[in-house]
Amino acid sequence: MKNKITKLFFVLLISSVAANAQTEKQRQEIVSKIDAPKLKALAKETLINEEKNLKLAKEKALSKGMPLEGVNEAGEFYQLVGFYEGTTDLKYYKTYNKSGAEASEYFFNNNGTNSSLNTLKATYLHNKDILGQDMIAGEWDGGVPISGHYAIIGRVTVRDNGAAISTQGVAHSTHVSGTIMSSGEGATGLDKTKGFLPKGRLWAANWTNDLSEMTSAASEGLLVSNHSYGPDPSQPGFSRTLFGQYNSEARAVDLIANSNPYYTIVVAAGNERDSYMTYQPNKGGRDLITTMGVSKNTVTVAAVNGVGNYSGPSSVVIASFSNYGPSDDYRIKPDIAAKGVNVLSLGTGVTSTATMSGTSMAAPAVTGGIGLWQQYYHSLFDTHMLSSTVRGLMAHTAEEAGPADGPDYMYGWGLMNLEEGAKVMEDYKVSKAWILEQELTNGSYFSNDFEYDGTSPLKVTLAWNDPAANATSANDERFSKLVNDLDLRVVNLDTQVTYLPWALVKSDTTTGTPGNEIAVKKDNDVDNIEKVEIKGAPAGNYKVLVTHKGTTLRGGKQLYSLILSGSGTTLATKQYLFENVNVFPNPAKNTLNVSLPAEIATGVSYEIFDVNGKKVKSVSNKADAQAISIDISNMATGLYILKLKSNEGSSSYKFIKE
Repeated sequence: MKNKITKLFFVLLISSVAANAQTEKQRQEIVSKIDAPKLKALAKETLINEEKNLKLAKEKALSKGMPLEGVNEAGEFYQLVGFYEGTTDLKYYKTYNKSGAEASEYFFNNNGTNSSLNTLKATYLHNKDILGQDMIAGEWDGGVPISGHYAIIGRVTVRDNGAAISTQGVAHSTHVSGTIMSSGEGATGLDKTKGFLPKGRLWAANWTNDLSEMTSAASEGLLVSNHSYGPDPSQPGFSRTLFGQYNSEARAVDLIANSNPYYTIVVAAGNERDSYMTYQPNKGGRDLITTMGVSKNTVTVAAVNGVGNYSGPSSVVIASFSNYGPSDDYRIKPDIAAKGVNVLSLGTGVTSTATMSGTSMAAPAVTGGIGLWQQYYHSLFDTHMLSSTVRGLMAHTAEEAGPADGPDYMYGWGLMNLEEGAKVMEDYKVSKAWILEQELTNGSYFSNDFEYDGTSPLKVTLAWNDPAANATSANDERFSKLVNDLDLRVVNLDTQVTYLPWALVKSDTTTGTPGNEIAVKKDNDVDNIEKVEIKGAPAGNYKVLVTHKGTTLRGGKQLYSLILSGSGTTLATKQYLFENVNVFPNPAKNTLNVSLPAEIATGVSYEIFDVNGKKVKSVSNKADAQAISIDISNMATGLYILKLKSNEGSSSYKFIKE
């Protein structure tokens, strides 16, 4: 394998950046990197099935005296959308707003800004004139927003001709749209509703044919969309087995996500926890996330109170209604948390405001925040991030929340932190961090060394869009749904200590109390985000290693994103410095030979590591010879990595010891 990390070096003018992003030309650049015709064909086929499904479902509902839509006691709008796949059970979607939530929560901060913005630290980007100029966010909902509202007028495009729009779903969709992209202008009082993308645009659609329409939008280069809804478990067609289950809808969303690796799908976690005894009486509030929220490649959002000034995990308080995970295979779900209690946004009158609570209100904050990140990244690097990079950056920079260190099934990776994510981008610009987008092929690996100053906490995060797995209809199936299982390790080359990523404890009784951890540092075989956090480690030489389990990857390769920050040093820009190096024979039994050109032979050292990053042999080349032979006769059989290292960089080569 031969990966190259390339990067431009130039002075970063942090205070002056181009504000435009995702123009028509830029969307076409995204389209050029995906199979758009295949996506369009898939969208058409999916739409035919959705419309047929809905027609038959309506006929059955009417014959059984079942409603087509309505509003429940919690103030959530619900609507018939078809059948659960493979069954004749009626499927209803509902909005994830919640009435009667924690009324003591404030609407906005003392400085007059919307506290959703403050909670996620969006003002850091707004102050740089990153306001969503030319950015497009998608919104699927129980209706489309009031496009004539003064705070969004002229910036909403209805994608499905207003099909099946319900007046009862409009209030919810308008409120959600305001959190994403209210200008905060147009009438008295609207200044308190300023959204994350106040100069952005919105593609709005009804949820009836969401999967086909999402597929179509992905084929046109959409970067992010919001879905503040999900199945209604109070309806008779819903089965409790759907909680935490990787079902056909979860699989379908993963297929869409992988068809456009730049497209990030944001999903609300749901609001059933305050009534979990009705739905999951033996789970203690756990295992309540369903369908899209269980997909591997979505961002599933929990709701918390607003945070004025973060001072530690206790600053973040989860809403009483916000659903807990994890998924049935113990993946980290939800993924992230945002303000979802008493959020002030837009009302249904053209100048009105409204206050709502729910994970419905938390998800659009994350959607808008991702839009800001994509715009800022484009302004710095003239390209957009892969969705895996977005999700990796989200986990990498989240504020710690919850009763124990690390991720959990309550807050996911913690509270989203837009400012810290932006600062990692800035550090990458000046070689103080990595935001790498690489490809792993069958049997290959990524390895790169760096120096750590031992001062700040060191963080390394790996993320990838995992291929869709086979759907299940079983209850609490514990088998991992990972298809391509990548692994992240960080190794101290001086002490040979290996640092492992976080993973949830596979137990339904963990609470975060001492001795009963929610997450521990171990091999992670279920999540497609892996994060290594190192605190208090000594300064010295370290290595990042990315490998994969098994002998093959589906499709023969896997795109992935790798983020590193906190080293306190200037990071090397090349992994493979040396060209025209010959390592032979391979496999080797007793002797491994290395030959290299004279111009790069001077000062090169040789080290051999096993696949876990442990150094097993080092060889001095004091004569600066162009060819050396290394005795490997006493090494155990297996796969090894030979590293050639000089002051200019390093190269690594894989070989097999017979």
